[in-house]
Amino acid sequence: MGRARAIDEALRDVLELRAARSTGDPGAARRRIAAVERRRVRAIGPSVPKTRAAALLGVSVTAIDRWIARGALPAVARPGTSRAEVATGPLLELAEEVESLRAAGVERATIAAAVRQLAARHRPPRMGERGYFPDHRAERRHEFATTTAAERVAEAIELSRTLTQLSSLAR
Repeated sequence: MGRARAIDEALRDVLELRAARSTGDPGAARRRIAAVERRRVRAIGPSVPKTRAAALLGVSVTAIDRWIARGALPAVARPGTSRAEVATGPLLELAEEVESLRAAGVERATIAAAVRQLAARHRPPRMGERGYFPDHRAERRHEFATTTAAERVAEAIELSRTLTQLSSLAR
């Protein structure tokens, strides 16, 4: 994207945010802000280089690599290279949690605490708990954002094979 186009988009987004701030309707403001957020996330793309992710979280690239190795941050294969990048959605979710903890005064092991809180929040409910039959749309979006196209195709092939085997057993 050229500089002129990037400036045009940023200007439109700033105007949209200012309009949202001045509206008297909280619902309309939320919708306008959400629209700006969607445009910005689309502009970022599906993944972020590790150096940018490290700068956002205030840690080293080595720390990012450790969190990826532990499975706390999903890595996405960068198209056309063997380099891995951090998935945008989970990175933004983690950064938001880290900011919240830092604002609350947490100074040490902030990312570890954020990962623990996110894991607890995303823990599936147990039988008998309220919300036992959750809406899985967010889970499917997350899974899509954290897997490559090749992984999704391989899973579809495996599911197709399983379905074929099951249907042959039913006859």
